[in-house]
Amino acid sequence: MPQSLYPPEFQGKSRLTYYASLFNSVEINSSFYKNPKISTIIKWAESVPDNFQFTFKLSKDITHSKGLDFNHEDVDRFIEAIAHVGNKKG
Repeated sequence: MPQSLYPPEFQGKSRLTYYASLFNSVEINSSFYKNPKISTIIKWAESVPDNFQFTFKLSKDITHSKGLDFNHEDVDRFIEAIAHVGNKKG
């Protein structure tokens, strides 16, 4: 949605900030394809209210691995990354 269509108090702010004014949770689909950068996760967490919840999809490299034969370090990296949303994990 173009910024010009946002309510005046949200113009110049992120789509996530506006979304968080309407809803209290979001599913992060991009984590299915690649772990988000920690700096991005921190930015997301800081741009929403305290009661907002993030649900992260686990990487397809783990969930779609034949016979669930995957690198367990990938799970550790995922958990470490999403920990940066603090109590906003849903």
